Amino acid sequence: MPSVFLIGMAGFTIASAACGLATDPAVLIGSRFAQGAMGALMVAADSGRHSDDVPERRARQGDCGLQRGRPFAIGLGTWLLFWIAMGGFFLVWTLFMQGGLGWSPLRAGLTSALFAVGAGVGAGLSVGVLAVRYGRRVLIAGALVNATGLALYGAMGVRYGSEFTSWQMALPLVITGAGFGMVVAPTLDLLLGQVPVPEALSASGLLNTGQQLGTALGVALVGVLFFTMLEGDSDVGVAAVTPEIRAELALAGMPVHAQDQIVAGFAACVHDRSAEDDPAVIPPSCQRGRDAADGVPRILRATEGGQAGTAPASKMSQNRHGMKQEG
Repeated sequence: MPSVFLIGMAGFTIASAACGLATDPAVLIGSRFAQGAMGALMVAADSGRHSDDVPERRARQGDCGLQRGRPFAIGLGTWLLFWIAMGGFFLVWTLFMQGGLGWSPLRAGLTSALFAVGAGVGAGLSVGVLAVRYGRRVLIAGALVNATGLALYGAMGVRYGSEFTSWQMALPLVITGAGFGMVVAPTLDLLLGQVPVPEALSASGLLNTGQQLGTALGVALVGVLFFTMLEGDSDVGVAAVTPEIRAELALAGMPVHAQDQIVAGFAACVHDRSAEDDPAVIPPSCQRGRDAADGVPRILRATEGGQAGTAPASKMSQNRHGMKQEG
């Protein structure tokens, strides 16, 4: 067990360093998965080391005591699925605030505090009041509250889009956090109560392992799905904002053929930027878009000049017509 724990600790340290040094989403997701796996290995090894302090456990219970506890096995599976979902949510939520909305890490962190407030309230109520009175049913209620908050957050995100503010996020984040606290806080007590006392340490280690592994799986699986959809659905986002872009360009006096060029360049840039592994890299299509944007003032000046040139010509024609009438 000590050697397994040391391997897990070394692997966790290396994976954490890889997360900090990651240069693209693929490396970050893979490093985060390895980090969770190594953390789970440490927890399991440490729990097994403490369990060995009770030698009579195996003599009385056998090594399959936990496997015979059907309620605990169901709870452990549900616990794993819960953390897979939350791991994926935490990843996409962070990317949405900082990458999608363009918020600073400070603003994103302060907004995240609303989730923590809800989690604290939910945890306090579930452990102190609800779990005592309703038992395991509080976990179902917490999961439903959590799902309601996530659904509300998603619906409001679709409605407000890039105009989504921190205060608008407050209600869904508090609800989501409350459900999160209602599930996490009483789970250990309720599930560990389903196993014999000598097996409690091993059961605790499995729950911690499930949490670490579930979070890592959520980040890895949802991360791959998210970045794949981001690239594939970039055309949908461009189509949604194209009418507004054209309206603003027309209001600025931009000719139709110039509008077509700008919109086409914008679509190419969004697609290539979404497919780029390194967010710091500017694709060539986006660089061409910048060059085109630099040429917009010249196009406008040329257009205005052409319009202005017609006025003197018209005036000269009127003057000549008046001179002929006077003659």
